Amino acid sequence: MIESAQLLKVRNLTVDFPSGGRLLHAVRNISFSLSEGEITAIAGESGCGKSVTALSLMALAGKDASISAESEIIFFDRESGRQTDILKADRKSLQRIRGRKIAYISQDPFSALDPMYTAGWQVAEALRLREKKAGRQEVLECLRMAGISDCERTASLYPHQMSGGMRQRTVIAMALALSARLIIADEPTSNLDSCLQDEILALLRNLRDSCGVSILLISHDLNLIGKYADRIIVMHAGQIVESGSRTQVLTSPVHPYTKALLECMKEDERGNLKSIPHSMTDPYSTFTGCAFYKRCCEKTDECAIYSPEMKTLSDGHCFMCRCKEADNE
Repeated sequence: MIESAQLLKVRNLTVDFPSGGRLLHAVRNISFSLSEGEITAIAGESGCGKSVTALSLMALAGKDASISAESEIIFFDRESGRQTDILKADRKSLQRIRGRKIAYISQDPFSALDPMYTAGWQVAEALRLREKKAGRQEVLECLRMAGISDCERTASLYPHQMSGGMRQRTVIAMALALSARLIIADEPTSNLDSCLQDEILALLRNLRDSCGVSILLISHDLNLIGKYADRIIVMHAGQIVESGSRTQVLTSPVHPYTKALLECMKEDERGNLKSIPHSMTDPYSTFTGCAFYKRCCEKTDECAIYSPEMKTLSDGHCFMCRCKEADNE
């Protein structure tokens, strides 16, 4: 891993969507940072705001998205020395960052590929976007780095002729062609079997080790990302409720929600996976107190009244819970 330096800093990100005369609160005032050469994972249930957060990092949350004026997403470009607030950047600045600096891998690689063109053509187009010569050997090298063994054959295939794993590797090859400094992988293994899931995530980790690229993994599966992430951010109801190193979050979780997520990875006496009681807080609500209150087995009466604040332990492990104490309190 290359020496750690800040790559992206998110401050007070709040994202709402109008719906039927109401506001859906997708992301509620979150802050975090990403470092060079690090694999960071955002984990949580469906609807917790992790994918909206990922899309916001590229100003792609959508035309209807309402992002608060206090929100900032600062991208640090070490090569040019520029610092760009992605949310306030003009079109030219965004074009310079999207793809070239930050690449996005969706959970459906088929939708990310043009069905009218071969894999080789699409990788070549990515090479041309960064003003590089798109020769045959450069295309094949990108495909090889993405873990495709028969590069010559794959380069001539159209998306419908490829398996899901091969399509995902082709999208990764396009990100490599662009020399992106950050790859955002939004549930990149959700449509793959367990063997391919490990292969794709192992590939991303190897690219981090060999190229120094930073990776943001979005997933609901703590067990899976726990094998590959250096740092884990846990989201619930649009908020970050815990963050820390892989060891801190997985072996010494503090927030009751993180503990509940980890319990969901285990089977009950009947062999079924456990679940968290009750549904997540209504995304349209402007709740008071803790958003996890109704589902929490460690709650007190005060949790329903007072909103928790983020606390930090001496080792940098952060959590948002009134019932727990931080080292510096």
